[in-house]
Amino acid sequence: ITQKMEVAVGVSFALSMSIAVFLMYYIPPYRVPQIWGYLIGDILLLNNLDVIMLASTAALLGFITLIFNKEFVYVSVDMEGSLAHGMNARAYHYLMLIVSALAIALATKAVGAILVYAIMVAPAAASNELVKSVRGIIFSVFIIALVAELVGIATSFVIFVSPSAIAGILAALSYLLALQIKRVRERVHVELDDVESKPGDVEEVFQQTTPHEHKEGHEH
Repeated sequence: ITQKMEVAVGVSFALSMSIAVFLMYYIPPYRVPQIWGYLIGDILLLNNLDVIMLASTAALLGFITLIFNKEFVYVSVDMEGSLAHGMNARAYHYLMLIVSALAIALATKAVGAILVYAIMVAPAAASNELVKSVRGIIFSVFIIALVAELVGIATSFVIFVSPSAIAGILAALSYLLALQIKRVRERVHVELDDVESKPGDVEEVFQQTTPHEHKEGHEH
């Protein structure tokens, strides 16, 4: 089910972007910048009402996530096992989708659809390469996304650039960095395994040669 959902998300995003580009040809020219605003977004253009709506909805969604945190984790990790244990897994699954949809809809207003997709995919992929526990992945995804956004906003004050673009680039770079860290870890583990195996080999050789040496000593 999880693999089918991942494929469905990728196909849906490609389809929605294609439909958006197709419809832009039939939109009056003075409306095109507004459409690009939803696709690209700019967090610095939010007004007070947008900030209040984002903050209140984020608090509500965070409260729901904290209440049903264990259920969401069980459903995400093992849907079949949750159903086998008698949990109403499908209800929690749909609730999680509703919460995610609301969060994505509000984030699209702030940073644009393209950056929302990048923030959803890249930090999660990076965390999956470095962290093993589910709670650790959730925490690291939040930290990576938050740091990317803050650095993007700070950079936009220094140079004339979109903060959303910088945040998206940093989110993608976090995945590449995670891959490099994983490779270094694997290389270090291999070297440590080789070092740990050498004393055993030396001891085995010593045990094999020592009786022979003792035997020669007795003969002399």
